[in-house]
Amino acid sequence: MNSVRQMWPDGPFRNFSSTPIPGKNWMSLANGGYAGAYVCAQCRKNQTGVYQTPDGWFCSKCRRNAKFNRLEGKATV
Repeated sequence: MNSVRQMWPDGPFRNFSSTPIPGKNWMSLANGGYAGAYVCAQCRKNQTGVYQTPDGWFCSKCRRNAKFNRLEGKATV
């Protein structure tokens, strides 16, 4: 079964599966299961990569759309 999980506390989201999905790039994990594509914390879409921001891990489009308050280190959308 395919689900979305965080890789570690405050880490990026990824697709997870107990078995690899044929035709997709899935990485075998040491603790069991398989990790797939990254998932943006803002738009919740599969991405080839995400960027760490003060409010989470965003794709390039969501990161560009966020306006960061540098004094408080928080993003405002």
